[in-house]
This record gives sequence, C-alpha cells and structure tokens, in this order.
Amino acid sequence: MHFKDIFKKRPIDLQICLILCGHLFMLILIYLSIYFYAERILYYDSAYQCFQLVNSESYNIEAGRWSTILVQTLPLIAIKLGFSLKTVLIVCSFSYLFIGYIVFIINTHLFKNAAAGIAVLFLYTVCIKDSFYYCVTELPVGMLLMAVTFIGYGI
Repeated sequence: MHFKDIFKKRPIDLQICLILCGHLFMLILIYLSIYFYAERILYYDSAYQCFQLVNSESYNIEAGRWSTILVQTLPLIAIKLGFSLKTVLIVCSFSYLFIGYIVFIINTHLFKNAAAGIAVLFLYTVCIKDSFYYCVTELPVGMLLMAVTFIGYGI
C-alpha cells in the first residue's frame, strides 16, 4: 500500500458513519453524566436509592424492580472497593448510561445490527429530555432489555 492510496476518495458508508456518531453520542452522554453527577444523583429517588445502596452495601430493590440490579452493580463494586463517596456518586450517575452504551455495542458489533444500535440512541434521545436528571426510572433500562431480547431472537 502506497502513501497516496490513503488519500484516495472512497464512498462514505452511511452505516459506519451512524455507528461512529452513536459512539460519540453515548460518550458525550456519559461525560455529561459524570460532570452533572450531583444534579443527577442528589435528587429525590436517586438520593434515596444511592443512600440505601451505600448504607446497606447490598442491592437495593424497591417495589420489585429487578432491572436495577444491572445499574447498581458498578456502584456496589465501587462501595466494596472502598472508594470515596464522591466517586461512588459519580459511578452511580454514569452506570445508567453505561448500561445503554453496552447495549449499543452489543447491538452494533456483536449482533451486527446497526438499526438496533440506532434504536438505542433514539431511546436515549427521546428519554433524555425528561429523565437525564431523574435517572433512577427503570423505563429506559427496561426498554433496553426489551430491545436486546427482541434483536437477539431476531424478532
């Protein structure tokens, strides 16, 4: 391969462009969740659930909402490793979006389904307006699990 071959014009693959934009979008959301961790976690139910998680040092399942196990695993690991309270709050804040990013990666790279990855981005775009600062709602996590299930089974 010659140096000149690198700069040859190639057709732009829309699917790859959308996947790269998806990675950028999710990374920006994760950055924002880390930057605004106090606003996201120290508010209503988020503060209560985080307090219960830190105080009991075990999973906090409220009202039988078992999908929170996925989201509470990373903060619980941070608590067990003895991280500071600020670090635990940051991990609590970004774990909600981290689960979505993992689902995006599974859909686009493991299942090779860019449309499913874009659906995850659409889910976060629609839900972000009302739930970015109210992150303990299980609706986005439930919708993500439903998307993985349907796409995994080819429905």
